[in-house]
Amino acid sequence: MAAPQKRVWTESDIEAAISQYLAETKRLMPQFISLPKGFGFSEENLMYNMFGQQGYLLIAKVPLHELPVPFLRRLPVYLLRQFEIQVELDSLFYWALTHDVFRHIPVSARWQLQSSFDCLMAAVNAHLGQAPTTLEISKLNTILHEVVPVPVQDLVTARTTLAMYLSYPIVEGLTKRHLQDYVELDGTVKKPITSAGDSFSVGDRPISSLGRLLRMLETSAGPILNNADLGRNLADMRKEIEAIGGRSGISFGTDPKDAWDWIFSLRNDLLHGATPSPLRSGLLTHLVCTLLWHSAKDSDLGSSLTRIQQSMAANAWRIMGHRFGEYYPPTSM
Repeated sequence: MAAPQKRVWTESDIEAAISQYLAETKRLMPQFISLPKGFGFSEENLMYNMFGQQGYLLIAKVPLHELPVPFLRRLPVYLLRQFEIQVELDSLFYWALTHDVFRHIPVSARWQLQSSFDCLMAAVNAHLGQAPTTLEISKLNTILHEVVPVPVQDLVTARTTLAMYLSYPIVEGLTKRHLQDYVELDGTVKKPITSAGDSFSVGDRPISSLGRLLRMLETSAGPILNNADLGRNLADMRKEIEAIGGRSGISFGTDPKDAWDWIFSLRNDLLHGATPSPLRSGLLTHLVCTLLWHSAKDSDLGSSLTRIQQSMAANAWRIMGHRFGEYYPPTSM
């Protein structure tokens, strides 16, 4: 008997699934939590609240590992729309898949901040125990908290703070990697470039603004770096982040040019104030993943993705409790 053909997913399928999620969760949320008009979840509580939305999640309809590489590069544009509600489980699955794909790409395709990226993925995927829905799970959680060393528990509890500290140097490093023909790692301009009305010349002061670097990358990716998809996906990500800010009442600063300036303006607050913010660390993690997916060749990514698809098809992850040390798919939260 011939094996059943896999469904060919389209970008319209992804967009429709996310649109349904937004429509249904807005209907469900008032049944889950009652807040004064105009108030939503605080940023500290924006991750993984369960209120009946599970059937409307993207992962309930689309196996992320079956999506082609171009879709996986673009997926954060759609996952960011869920941030109007919360940083959803769909994002956790995407981050876990990204981790596993890049753990198994050829050594020649790796980059100097790979270990930092692994730490970031460990932070965003870390958890202890599960939601106490049964007596057995409650007992298991109690045992876990008794046997796991307190410093490890503290690290898991502080995972959002860790993610914020790690994400900024990784975003900056990846941005400069894409711009390596024009900008040194220390921000020194090594070759003249003009983008978005901003000119950079050899001998200028080193570029210290991440906002300027991201804007340079977005606008130069297509015409200068010959990576039109990166430019398009970054532009659409920026618009989604700006839309989130508009809907959520987030201030983009005194005189913002765009969301890239806003992200850069948050750096001191997040790093020195260490304000735990799943929303903001989630934005940065998606930006990391977008830059990373665009940093490797299709052939390198495809071979790694095929390995994960074969593992999933063989149900190896169900048999081995720790799934050979990999993150995708995440265990239940």
